[in-house]
Amino acid sequence: MTDSLFTHFKISQVQLMPNNKRVAPLMKKIIILFCITLLSACATLHPNFANPTVKLINFKPLKNNGLEQRFDIDLRVTNPNAQTLKLVGMSYAIELDGFKVITGASNDIPDLPAYGDAKVNLKASIGLLQSARLFSSLLNKTRSEINYSITTKLDTGIPIIGILPVTDSGVLNMSELIKRN
Repeated sequence: MTDSLFTHFKISQVQLMPNNKRVAPLMKKIIILFCITLLSACATLHPNFANPTVKLINFKPLKNNGLEQRFDIDLRVTNPNAQTLKLVGMSYAIELDGFKVITGASNDIPDLPAYGDAKVNLKASIGLLQSARLFSSLLNKTRSEINYSITTKLDTGIPIIGILPVTDSGVLNMSELIKRN
């Protein structure tokens, strides 16, 4: 019985082998072409890729709509790399005086030119509960400045690079915010 299985296996194996001698060189060419394509794709990966930077350049309150306050927020996103960075979207969270008051996402992001920057405009709102907590905190302070922190996640849409976390922090001058409004 083992002889018949062995014979059957040999016959099946022989039937799977191509009779045409042109198929083997063609397979070699396909494998070589695949390897060259794979190597050229790896060559485009840059180990010196640097994360972009994000700076808050404008934070302006808009007209109040009922129970929520809307803001016009401008960010300057800088690309320190030698190739244009095409972002498919970003998510963000803004903390004012330690309170996470604004979160959101946008898919309307301009391309970031190589060694350049782009302005990203966001419309965001703060809810009643978050604004009450922030307002209460601000009433207890005598200074006219608010510490801010912005955390963004820039989505490149490129699996090998993925999502780039970028943060920025600083101080907002309340008297200038009030003058702008």
